[in-house]
Amino acid sequence: MRNRFLPRTQKAMSVRVWLNGLRAGFHPTVSRRPKQKGLRALARGVQLAAGLLVFGMAAPPPGWSEVAKQPVTVNGDSLEFKADGREMTAQGHVEIVHQDARITCDRVRVFLEEKIVIAEGNVKFFRPGGESFEGSMVTYDFGDQTGTVVGTYMRMAPYYGSAEVMEKVSESKFVLTDGAISTCDLEHPHYCLKSNEITMDPNQVVTAKGVKLSVLDVPLFYLPRYSQKVTDTRPRFMITPGHTDDFGTVLLGSYRYYLNDQASGRLHLGWYERQGWAPGADLHYNTRRVGTSNMKVYYINEDDPAAGIPDDRYRAELRHKWDISERDQVMMEFFKQSDEEFRKDYFYREYVRDVSPSSYVLGAHAYPQATLSMMVEPRVNDFDDVLQKFPEVKLGTVQQRIMDSSFYYKNSTALAYLSDAAADESQTDDVGRLGSTNEFAYLFRFGGIDLSPFA
Repeated sequence: MRNRFLPRTQKAMSVRVWLNGLRAGFHPTVSRRPKQKGLRALARGVQLAAGLLVFGMAAPPPGWSEVAKQPVTVNGDSLEFKADGREMTAQGHVEIVHQDARITCDRVRVFLEEKIVIAEGNVKFFRPGGESFEGSMVTYDFGDQTGTVVGTYMRMAPYYGSAEVMEKVSESKFVLTDGAISTCDLEHPHYCLKSNEITMDPNQVVTAKGVKLSVLDVPLFYLPRYSQKVTDTRPRFMITPGHTDDFGTVLLGSYRYYLNDQASGRLHLGWYERQGWAPGADLHYNTRRVGTSNMKVYYINEDDPAAGIPDDRYRAELRHKWDISERDQVMMEFFKQSDEEFRKDYFYREYVRDVSPSSYVLGAHAYPQATLSMMVEPRVNDFDDVLQKFPEVKLGTVQQRIMDSSFYYKNSTALAYLSDAAADESQTDDVGRLGSTNEFAYLFRFGGIDLSPFA
C-alpha cells in the first residue's frame, strides 16, 4: 500500500546496520511506514561528533569495540544500495540513531568496504543532557577511527563554540582549526577565546595556538600559546583581598598557567594601597634529563619605603634537584633578596619557617656502606652572617657491625676550607679544617626492649 504521506516517487524505508558487518555488508530489513522526519543510521563512530563536541576535549568512548558490534537503525525517505553491494546512499530527512545518540542530515553515503561514512547537509548531532553540534559535513573512517567535521557550531554546557574544521586525527587526538569557545550560550557571546588551532593530546591536555580573548567583540589580549589539563578543575584566576596596618588595603591576584607536562607555575600581581604594584612569577619545570626546578621572583617599587629600606625591593629563589643515577645526586638552592626585612614584610609565613635560608650546591654519591659528598656554600646576601664553605668534602659511613659481636661502629670525616663572613663586612676569617667523628655502640635487648648505648 502506497504511503499517502509521501510523493509517488519516494518510499519510507528503515534499515538496521551492524558496524562490525561493514565488510560483509549490511543486514537490512525494509518496510513501508508513515513518513518520519529522518533517516536513522550510523553508529557510535559518528559519535566522533560527540567527542569533537567538547572542543577536542573528549576521549574516545569506553568500550568502543563492544559498541561497534551493536546494530544501529537507519530511517529515511529513500535508501539505495549499489549493485556491487559496496555502497549505500540515503537521502531526504535522514536520521541516524545509535543507543542514546541521534544524527540528522539531508543525505548520507556509506562505503562498506572502506568503512567510511559521509553525512552532508544540515548535519546535527544530539545526545541527552543538552550535548549537540551542527555542521555542514561529517566524514568518518571506522577503520582507523578518524574523521572530520566542517563548519561546526557546538553546545556542551558549560562550553559553547564554533570551528571551521574539527579533525579526529588519531584514537585520542583532536585538532580544531579557526575555532572560538565560550561559556556564554548566546548566539553572539559577550566574550570568547579565539584560536588558530586547538589540539587535545592523549594525556588530556588542551593546547591552543594564537589565542585571543575578546569581550563584546573587542580584543583584550593575545597569547601565542595556551595549555590546560582537562582534568584540572582548580581555578586559574584568584584574587585575595585583605588589609594590614602597614600596607592598608591589599589585593593579591594570581594566574595559574600550564605550558606542558614539564612546565607550569603562577603569575602574580599584587596591589598595596600605600606601596604600589608588585608583579611576580613562579615556575616549576622538569627537564627530564637534568632534574627538576622551582623558581620564584617578586618585585615592588615602594611608594613610601620605611627608613633604611630601599625603594626597589625584590626576591629571587631557585631550587634544583637532579638524580643523576640511583647513587648520584646534585642539589642546589639559591636565595637572593634586596634586604633582610623583605620576606618578613611580604612573605611572613615563609619567613617564620626559615628566617635566613642558605644558598648552596651539594653533590653526593652513595656507596653500599658509606656516602661521599661535597658542598659549596657562599654568602649571597651581604646582610647575612654565613660560615662559607669553599668547599666541604665529607665521607660518612653507616653503622657497621664489628665482626660477630654486638658492637657497632660509625664514622664521619670532613675536610673543609671555611670562610667566616660577618654581616655587611667584606673582611672574612679563613681557616682550613679536618675533623672526624667516631661512634661506638653496643646493641642488646633488656626486658623486651632494644637498647643501644654509644660513645
